[in-house]
Amino acid sequence: MNTIIHEIVEKITLDMKNNLEDLILDSKDISHFIINTGKSLDEIGVKIVKEALEMLDETIRESSTRKKEYYIQR
Repeated sequence: MNTIIHEIVEKITLDMKNNLEDLILDSKDISHFIINTGKSLDEIGVKIVKEALEMLDETIRESSTRKKEYYIQR
């Protein structure tokens, strides 16, 4: 879990830096900044959901109650 947190912090920092540089130095308008920030946050959201689902899957798979009562068929 710590790894995903570090990845997210690094991605937010880098993306915000790049978006702000584009806005200020390259004279991009605010709409580009908003769109790029939205895309970045969407990507981060996907990573968070993916990690949460993988953790949930692992927890259920390793659950002693589940192992007694159910079989996971793939």
